[in-house]
Amino acid sequence: MSGCSKYSEDEILESVEGLSFGDLYANPPWNVAWSAFDENIDMDERRICVEMIEGVIIGVSLNYFEFVPEDDRPTNNEKLAWIWYLRPDLREEIAPLASEDMIEMMKCYDEGTIYDWIQGYANQ
Repeated sequence: MSGCSKYSEDEILESVEGLSFGDLYANPPWNVAWSAFDENIDMDERRICVEMIEGVIIGVSLNYFEFVPEDDRPTNNEKLAWIWYLRPDLREEIAPLASEDMIEMMKCYDEGTIYDWIQGYANQ
């Protein structure tokens, strides 16, 4: 998988702050340390949203989150979902390339209605 990123599969990124959408899209990190995220943020909530749209592409390890796309080369949607998981603040840059389902999910997350979205999406 490392052919599509400047990061090795063994490297654990300590922070994603300061990385632009373009950086993350061109070189998605395979592993990001838990410590890169505010402990008050519910990463499970975001992971569930990503799994509902893209399947299981995020692994949870002892000290880090792992990008595990289905194939060696992640799809556009898998990369966008991973970027959103890491940096939901990049929604405006993600949206033009995202599926309608992902756009709606991001909107509901921002509006605080993500549990309604999860329930509605699960019942489709």
